[in-house]
Amino acid sequence: MIEAAYDEGELSAGGRVEPLRELELELKDGPPQALFALARRLSADVALVPLFESKAERGWRLAEGSERAPRFARVDTLPRALSAEAALRRTALAALGQVSANAELLRRVRRPEALHQLRVGLRRLRAALSVFSPLLGEDAAPVVAELKWLAHETDAARDLDVFIRDVFHPAALETPDADLAPLGLRLLAARSGAYRRAMAAIDSPRYAALMFETLAWIETGAWRTDPDPVRAWRRQRPVSAFAAEALERLSRRVQHGGRRLDQLDVAGRHRLRIRVKRLRYAAEFFAGLFDRPGRERRFRAGLEQVQDAFGALNDLAVARDRIPAEARLTSPEIAFAAGRLIGRREQSAPVLLLASSRAFARLARARPFWR
Repeated sequence: MIEAAYDEGELSAGGRVEPLRELELELKDGPPQALFALARRLSADVALVPLFESKAERGWRLAEGSERAPRFARVDTLPRALSAEAALRRTALAALGQVSANAELLRRVRRPEALHQLRVGLRRLRAALSVFSPLLGEDAAPVVAELKWLAHETDAARDLDVFIRDVFHPAALETPDADLAPLGLRLLAARSGAYRRAMAAIDSPRYAALMFETLAWIETGAWRTDPDPVRAWRRQRPVSAFAAEALERLSRRVQHGGRRLDQLDVAGRHRLRIRVKRLRYAAEFFAGLFDRPGRERRFRAGLEQVQDAFGALNDLAVARDRIPAEARLTSPEIAFAAGRLIGRREQSAPVLLLASSRAFARLARARPFWR
């Protein structure tokens, strides 16, 4: 038995108005799978996208004037006795809600920070699936593939946002040059096109299916009833016990990858950066579980410093390898102007490499807070 209610109208507060068109399906009796089966049938005829905010929450955002603020990640302490299965569900739903909120904001206003936070939500969800992989079978693979698709569709917009903000604007302010004007126009045009591509993805049936099927997988996926005895035991373990093992496993992979940091090429640093990012997200997922706030704070600060250093190096690689193609710099004059900016930026590479080595050394000295 499922109750269906359709609401159409508007939310208003403080002179601000937001349209409302919402179909609410509430399971009154029966298995959760029936709810998703009905929603799946309805979505075959009408584009339905799951929302993660109630009407009351949306109304309060209007009243507070924060309806156009990007949604950042929410870090809530998990109860120590919570099962690992429930912890994965809570963590994944929070990340999916972050994606949803920023996608809805981008439909109203194209803010770079909203796009960035949407991508953060995607990365956090993929990180959660990786961190909790000992609980999962093979049914997570289609979810991961669709998350990668959406991230790929937003890559160019984010790359151009970062290049314009961190490379072009500082150069234009420091040494105004008439030769930079055509490059600036080309970059803005390319960014507009990249945002159109990102918005086409967000407005597509594939995005709606991604959000719906990911939600259905979190709530009713085969992973929750997998009869494999080892995975069943892992699902029911307290999250505190699971977290200690997961953090130890991820930390060892980071330390192993950074043993010859000075010998890593761009691809190797990128792989290590992903490992660091995954460990950082895991430390956030399991924050507060081990009652060692000082150690935890220092360890997470060390991870942040390493990630920032690697991120700056990655931005250099992106500027060199992807920006010319993404911005379609076909004119020799414009391509030359972009090359000058990228070349100036790459002069900081030795300093960034030294900073990453020092940050990694500080992280290696930080005491693990889960032991």
